[in-house]
Amino acid sequence: MIASFSKESCRQLLQLSKNVPASISSRSLHSEVIGVWIFHRHGDRTPSHPLVADQFIDQEIEFWTTKIPSADRTHFDLLSQRFPASIHELNNGGKFLDADSGRFPYGFLSWKGMNQLHKLGLELSQKYTNGKDSFRDSWNINVFSTNYLRTVKSVQCLLDGLLHGYENHGDYETRNAESFGGGSDNSNQIIINVRQPLDETLNAFDTKPNEIRPIIKNIMESTEFREHDGKATSLAARLTSYIPGLMNYKGSGPSGINWVFAADHFVCRDSHNLKFTAFSELQDKPEEEAVLQALYTATVSHLASRFQFWYQGATLEYMAKPALNEVYSSMMDTIEQDGTGLKPFTIFSCHDVTILALLYGLKAKFTLAYEILASIGIEHGPTEKDRRYWPEYASHLIFELEKVYCSESKSENFRINILLNGSHVETYTTLKENRTMDISEFQNILTNVNE
Repeated sequence: MIASFSKESCRQLLQLSKNVPASISSRSLHSEVIGVWIFHRHGDRTPSHPLVADQFIDQEIEFWTTKIPSADRTHFDLLSQRFPASIHELNNGGKFLDADSGRFPYGFLSWKGMNQLHKLGLELSQKYTNGKDSFRDSWNINVFSTNYLRTVKSVQCLLDGLLHGYENHGDYETRNAESFGGGSDNSNQIIINVRQPLDETLNAFDTKPNEIRPIIKNIMESTEFREHDGKATSLAARLTSYIPGLMNYKGSGPSGINWVFAADHFVCRDSHNLKFTAFSELQDKPEEEAVLQALYTATVSHLASRFQFWYQGATLEYMAKPALNEVYSSMMDTIEQDGTGLKPFTIFSCHDVTILALLYGLKAKFTLAYEILASIGIEHGPTEKDRRYWPEYASHLIFELEKVYCSESKSENFRINILLNGSHVETYTTLKENRTMDISEFQNILTNVNE
């Protein structure tokens, strides 16, 4: 039976625990993480589309092919022995949206990306077991993914690290096939669920296009957006002069280009130390490389600024609320079960736009206007660079449900720790008092997510 006490009492006790010696604090407050929900972006990948001039495409394809597993999906099949994917038939006919589209090698998870997620899995194992116990002795693992080979394979690699499949393999590219069946936690398969669009909560751009497209269209037709995007027209013109393939993918808004593809071109090359001038007429011209470096920064910045307009109101109703509601419902089930059975450990393999939407839905500090921050007494808001945050490959957003027990009052309360890449996420709800979030406050966020 969960005894209750006021939020104010809980806050006083929590604050007390920060300000008194550990010996006193430990006598009154005890805490335990009783549930974990993780949203992670897929790992490093190749560009989604070729943007070089036609005469250089074969050279670029040759380069990117060396950075990814073979097209025969050998590594996916090996990982699927322990972590098979179950794709709902109503989700693209049970086929991947990326790998089954015939675009190899574009848009594929790289060796580097696989290793990034394996490393994350090892870190999570250490964090939630202290490296001592079998992870599955304490946690009930459930996994969900969007319908991309790169997201499914990413979470396979995370699970491989989490469950110590082959802890010291170092690099998937050099790992032998026999090692994929090993590991001390290999008793049962873990299914990676790719749900039908009706039940999917991770990317409404794919699964709810008829609902979300009109919303985005209205935003892009607004005077404010058109004025903002119009200021990037000259930047777009410079980009197309350096990256001719952008002309093949027209974008929305006055600027006229696809900013996701443009940023993608730069990010993938930067990740693999490939010069921005490679596979072009400008190859080996340092002065042009410097120009493209500046364009890279400006491109990612403008892409992020466009989402400041997109991720508000009704957009978040589809891109943030379903996933946050799924977490909240699971948290309430966990509280109701009151410590019976294994603790939930749920993993969602998704995209940069998913994690960004969740942060906007949570009203993370960097998403808040200066006047809103001033209204709660925050004088020093985020910098313009902070405001244009973009989740990198393998970024992860963790929700921890923590039970706090007060031995003096014989009472329990529940709070939520939210971590982005290991750092505490400051939200509108918790900023003023610099504390974690109460479960009731998380419910309020869901109610007001589209405001």
